[in-house]
Amino acid sequence: MSGRTFKPDETVDFVVVGSGASGGVIARELSQSGFTVLVFEQGPRMDSGDFEHDELKYQLLHGITNSPETSPQTFRDDSTKAAVRPDHAIR
Repeated sequence: MSGRTFKPDETVDFVVVGSGASGGVIARELSQSGFTVLVFEQGPRMDSGDFEHDELKYQLLHGITNSPETSPQTFRDDSTKAAVRPDHAIR
């Protein structure tokens, strides 16, 4: 697999936000079809050696994903407003 770095003023054909199950697949398909694709990913790059066989860690303890306590989802309904955490979020 190859990658490249784009310059800030460079135009790309597609931008994919998130390289999860869907984002990674569509980015690969688009790039193999000859399009330039930029993928934004929040988390670190992980290889197979970074994982272990521990369902509890990954399913319940947020071993791979962001913890809702340390990185909660925030929302706003207008770009001029500040993002706020919903009242029902974990604190």
